[in-house]
Amino acid sequence: MNEPLRRVALTFDDNFNPLSRSALSATDFTCRAMAVWPARTPIPVIFIPGIMGSNLVGKQDKPAWRPPNGGGEKVGEFKARVRQKPDERQRQLKAEDVTVWNRMESVELGADYPALDGAEAGRRYWGEVYADGYLPFLRILEDRLNYPFEDLSGKNPDAPKREKAWDEAIAGDQPHPWTPITGFEALTEGEFASRFGKVYFPVFACGYNWLKSNEESSDLVVKRVEEIIARISKSCYFKKPDKVILVTHSMGGLVARRAAQKLGDTVLGVVHGVMPTEGAPVTYRRFKAGTEATWDGIGGWLANLGAAAVLGWDAADITCVMANASGPLELLPTKRYPPGWLKVTDGKKTIELPKTGGNPYSDIYGKSTNECWWGMVDPQLIDPAKLLTTSEDIDAHALFRRNLKKAEAFHDTISGYCHGRTYAHYGDDPKQPSFVSVIWRTNGELSNFTDEDVLTAHRGEVDLLGPTEAKIGKTSVHFKLEGKDGPGDGTVPAPSGHAVADLDGIRTVFRLQGLKLEHADSYKNSTVHNTVLYAIGKIAQQLPLNTDGTTG
Repeated sequence: MNEPLRRVALTFDDNFNPLSRSALSATDFTCRAMAVWPARTPIPVIFIPGIMGSNLVGKQDKPAWRPPNGGGEKVGEFKARVRQKPDERQRQLKAEDVTVWNRMESVELGADYPALDGAEAGRRYWGEVYADGYLPFLRILEDRLNYPFEDLSGKNPDAPKREKAWDEAIAGDQPHPWTPITGFEALTEGEFASRFGKVYFPVFACGYNWLKSNEESSDLVVKRVEEIIARISKSCYFKKPDKVILVTHSMGGLVARRAAQKLGDTVLGVVHGVMPTEGAPVTYRRFKAGTEATWDGIGGWLANLGAAAVLGWDAADITCVMANASGPLELLPTKRYPPGWLKVTDGKKTIELPKTGGNPYSDIYGKSTNECWWGMVDPQLIDPAKLLTTSEDIDAHALFRRNLKKAEAFHDTISGYCHGRTYAHYGDDPKQPSFVSVIWRTNGELSNFTDEDVLTAHRGEVDLLGPTEAKIGKTSVHFKLEGKDGPGDGTVPAPSGHAVADLDGIRTVFRLQGLKLEHADSYKNSTVHNTVLYAIGKIAQQLPLNTDGTTG
């Protein structure tokens, strides 16, 4: 029988039973409907986004944070944010007043996408995450993991031909820019055939309130895993799952590391993308100068200006949100980040903090601008909306330090840990410079002063975009912040990305170079897709299967 076939879309009911629908046609219409149903053994794949990659809604369901999708939304968000005063920003992004928003209006799958429909995408929580940044990747994962063969008709079940999209993920000798810096074993044709087409990898998302501590966000992931397993367990078609795979972006990796500690054997494996394993110095810098708008050609510069306006134009925009939110503070460099990353220099004399063996939380982050000119947080910028101060006895900076303590405790909890089957990739590209260090530079002379004189000097006049005057005795010394100084992905510096290779439990880490890999859009990169497909293929080998594809 060689009648032409047309593939009809797959959907699922509330109990995760697969459904396919097709309209009746005239008898002389010989194109037959083909429903392609997945294998019956499921391993859910759960995607956890980076900071600011989850949609948030406030009181009365009023949008609080919605990363803009498309040109129209970007212009609208820019106009709204550029006019927004710090007190308004603080009210809108108060951690306790916002929750995750499954914003399905932004999820456009297209009528020709057969792997699932919009209703099921909603039940998979795809609307919780930033559509422009992540939706194409979610679609690719769902499609390539579950429909890896060219011929879906079943006409040649003994020797199905796999999709060419898998070629790079299965290559025996990984070509540049795949550079494994830890142990590497190729995903073989036999391993591919043993799992793909025999296991269903339904792709879910899990947004989180990134303003709260990643400790609390990890509880959301645990709850989401339990919900997903409970839903699939109701199915009459699928076998009950007992394992999941976590795939992360950026700060979502910190969330997942803690969630994996709590979930234990329920997690089969983890894939981390561009994770700030030991934090990023740019977090300190933004408290001092707002979001950087670096030159990257006229188009890139304009885009960076728009991003700066949305994320926080100056120190006032940043401090009113981040000083009151534990989650963003957990992106500060940890005790394991290479020391000496904060530098004060005139080109000849250089002072570096933290010292070897020092504690950046007390030595740098806990210092206010009332104590020294380079202190991270200006207490006057913490509470412009007067949401914190209920009496004159309450110190806004003391409240900030409580959040800082949470961040330090979280870092200590996950320090050195990752799941025992973890795969990761990070950017190490000189053409995508990042802040490996934060450098305060003066055109003046520091040689006449001791290190203590410079570090304990009081602050004079200040520009909220960075330039700061230090009063060293009777002398005024003017400092400016320098730009990006080392390789990375534009946000996460290479030393922090590379540090994932030092975690207990790591399997394979890919160092990506020559791709102009941009942090926020990293999951739009085809090489990144291949590293994730490879990793999931290797992780799936740990689930025993019988010869018929059922769990052993």
